[in-house]
Amino acid sequence: ITACEKIQKACPTPVVILSGYDTDEYIQKASDAGASAYLYKPPKPREIFRAATLALARHKDLVELKRLNELIEKQKLELERISITDPLTGLYNRRGFFLLSEKQFSLALRNKQPFYILYADMDNLKVINDQNGHEKGDVSLKSIALVLKRTLRNSDIIARIGGDEFVALLVENSPFNQKLFYERLEKNLKLFSKNAGVDLSLSTGLLKIDFDRHKSIEQMIKEADHIMYENKQESKRNCKNE
Repeated sequence: ITACEKIQKACPTPVVILSGYDTDEYIQKASDAGASAYLYKPPKPREIFRAATLALARHKDLVELKRLNELIEKQKLELERISITDPLTGLYNRRGFFLLSEKQFSLALRNKQPFYILYADMDNLKVINDQNGHEKGDVSLKSIALVLKRTLRNSDIIARIGGDEFVALLVENSPFNQKLFYERLEKNLKLFSKNAGVDLSLSTGLLKIDFDRHKSIEQMIKEADHIMYENKQESKRNCKNE
């Protein structure tokens, strides 16, 4: 039985145990150890053939069952990935963002670890769609996703939560320099504008967590959205005055 257990741990193999013990307890131990069949000494040739055939058939069934279980688990993981991913940009979708950001929010509260919420709205998507077609609009959205990926870090949580709306959670592992952040963002927007063949721009709202006031990610997103809206309106007023 010990040898059978070692064999099954190393490489699952059909095993027939031949023993002088014929108690139910011993047979059960053999089965628990991974034996496919059990024979009592001395076996008859016909019994050996039947046991070997049974062991091979059971092993084949187990191998197929293992393959099916692995396939099911793989499909579950793929379905889970799809359920939290925006199909167009490859970023997280709304569900994926809240799933991950709420965990980060709880962790931040416990450890007093500062973080920012960035709310970004792509400018002029409707104009791009109307003038160049929705295919160009999709290219533009993908480009904005790449801009955010390149500007932010791998540890940041980035999502597309609406047609032209993006949000990101930025953990402050070191002092956050907003000036450098926006310079990098503008640089990447210009770079990807050339690649996309359209003028890409974002209106943004950046909000740092206030541990005494903020009680949820939803609250922070609403405030960052409001900041973004105010910044967008100010930008429009400045354009009119120029």
